[in-house]
Amino acid sequence: MLLPVHPQPFQGELLSSWMVRLAFSNVFALHTFYFSLLGYRAPIWNRDIDRHPPFTLLKILQNYTQQTPLAIQSLTLEYYEGILFEALPIFGDTAWLLPAGIYHRTRRRAGIQFCPLCLKNDIEPYYRRVWRLAFCTVCREHCWAAAKTECNT
Repeated sequence: MLLPVHPQPFQGELLSSWMVRLAFSNVFALHTFYFSLLGYRAPIWNRDIDRHPPFTLLKILQNYTQQTPLAIQSLTLEYYEGILFEALPIFGDTAWLLPAGIYHRTRRRAGIQFCPLCLKNDIEPYYRRVWRLAFCTVCREHCWAAAKTECNT
């Protein structure tokens, strides 16, 4: 079964961002959307869903959006396996990744950076996978644009 509204994931979007856009575009609250409409009964938001999402959740998303497993998997932080680290551990801190520090739905660490100008200028705002990387501290697009403007004045 296909959802009435199923926005396509953007290039480099985080899984959690796309999941929120799916729920909100279908005019549902997050918990209601996944628990009642899609029938996913396990907890979602009490863990770092971008790190290691459950296979059953990925399968449900695939069935309701007709995205390929590879397309959905590429939205996770596992995308960086073999690039930044050999394997993404299930638990604990990982070099180069900002930790979410989730404990019983409480986020004890920031976990993500973002560019307010990107979010403001997006036709449909979304969070980028690269914003979870600890060494990406500036936006390539807006930081360089601001530097050029400042140097030319």
